[in-house]
Amino acid sequence: MNVSRIDAIEELRLRRWAREHYVPASERPDHWHPLILDEMLAKDDEIRIPARNRKPVSKPFFSLDAGHIELVTSYPGDAVSSR
Repeated sequence: MNVSRIDAIEELRLRRWAREHYVPASERPDHWHPLILDEMLAKDDEIRIPARNRKPVSKPFFSLDAGHIELVTSYPGDAVSSR
């Protein structure tokens, strides 16, 4: 497959598409873009490993936002939300 370089926005778009259109590995066409296949592999791991057994990828920190305190820890495959 001939894959050209893509920018960060296009990469995020492809990864989001992969999550929204997830299919099991046995049903994935091998001609899909490598980033789509990579993101679906990450989703496979999330399905296989329950969240409570995943190790954090960052140290916990406290978010002080609009008068409340929240403990924030990220795990592999966690969706990033914007506020």
